[in-house]
Amino acid sequence: MSNDAGLDETRAPWMTPWVTQLVRTYEAHASTRMAGLPVCNPALRVQAVSFQPWAEACAHAGSPEPGLLGALITPWFLNLVWRSPAAPWQGLAVGASRELDIGGIKLGFIGTHEPELGPLACCSLISPMFQFNDQATAVATAEAAMDTLRQAAREAQAAQRAASSVEPAMPARRGFLFGRSAARPAP
Repeated sequence: MSNDAGLDETRAPWMTPWVTQLVRTYEAHASTRMAGLPVCNPALRVQAVSFQPWAEACAHAGSPEPGLLGALITPWFLNLVWRSPAAPWQGLAVGASRELDIGGIKLGFIGTHEPELGPLACCSLISPMFQFNDQATAVATAEAAMDTLRQAAREAQAAQRAASSVEPAMPARRGFLFGRSAARPAP
């Protein structure tokens, strides 16, 4: 069930005051500076989709704290939106870009700043939005994009755990004492 602010209340666990403000900010843009522009699809409205804490992305970016990643639908774009409370993302200058690798999927994010939101980074997935006939199709596309990223992150974590669980071959005591590895047999 969605409310007037474009927030999906059935996904309350990911709801944060920041996501609520994100939707309100872009709704204000839709009704003011974007209103009536030919780049907008009138069948769509602003909606936040699948925002959640994203520790994996932060680890790749060198941040010790989890950030928040999700998709934002507007009548003029579908973007991934990344917000991190820590450097190096927090200080990403407006217009500067940074690559984020999620499970081998490399995504380019561009820094932006909204007075009501602070610094954030966006990755454009689709713009303009005329391929969508309705909000439900746009939401399904955003959810599929987020599912793909979550699956890639899970697979990368599983591969990393598997690689770290392989124990190195232990050299024999005599080989260890005389500097010979298990891979180099004694002459």
